[in-house]
Amino acid sequence: MTIEDLMPESRDVEKISLARQVQSQIDSMSYKPHIGPNEKRHLRNVSEIKKDLRNGKTYLNCFEGATYAAYRMWTEEGVRPRLLVIYNDLDLKESAHAVCIFECHGKFYSIGQSRHPELKGKLKPYNSAEELAKVYEHELKSKGYHPVRHTIFNLDVSEKEIGQKDEECWLTGNAENLVRKVLEAS
Repeated sequence: MTIEDLMPESRDVEKISLARQVQSQIDSMSYKPHIGPNEKRHLRNVSEIKKDLRNGKTYLNCFEGATYAAYRMWTEEGVRPRLLVIYNDLDLKESAHAVCIFECHGKFYSIGQSRHPELKGKLKPYNSAEELAKVYEHELKSKGYHPVRHTIFNLDVSEKEIGQKDEECWLTGNAENLVRKVLEAS
């Protein structure tokens, strides 16, 4: 092992620092489930989330938290956004949990929102995305969910398609549609 292997590059330190900042911001927000009993499902896009934050509405569900974190990591540090989505075995069309994951210096980390502290982001290094996913699956099982599988989505969005800093086009709904298409194909 070389000294370079032991010392993360300064860019990696910046990624971890931003991840801690984003996780701290998400931790300061309350959790709001996707829908209530008489509520129509609506996932806010990043523009709506940022507007709500400016207006003092500080809540996120796990999917909004994951896409907001992915947006911040992408636009501020150039980290390729990924979503880890874990499905409930009772309904494969409905996710049990979602977090943003990112790779830094060969290790994997997550940023996320949940009503359960152990299901929020994990800024401790994991050796693989699969290892990180298994940790979430274990935690979900301990909460009474029965996760059957997970998928990691690379949200490949080019500057040409949406413009690097264009929140209006970085829609939570676009990520949700990607998830839905994959589920329908499986």
